Amino acid sequence: MQHDSPGIDLESNWLPAPDGPFSLSLRMYLPSPGALDPLYCPPGVEKGRPRD
Repeated sequence: MQHDSPGIDLESNWLPAPDGPFSLSLRMYLPSPGALDPLYCPPGVEKGRPRD
């Protein structure tokens, strides 16, 4: 997930994002029982390392 293309060979798995602030939503289909708990907290989004 990033604004700039990761390169043609990685674009099939690229999630384009706007250049600036944006909101990220999580949509779960057939979630596990734990995900239905009101206190469930999905894993955070982490900045990955640059690719060569």
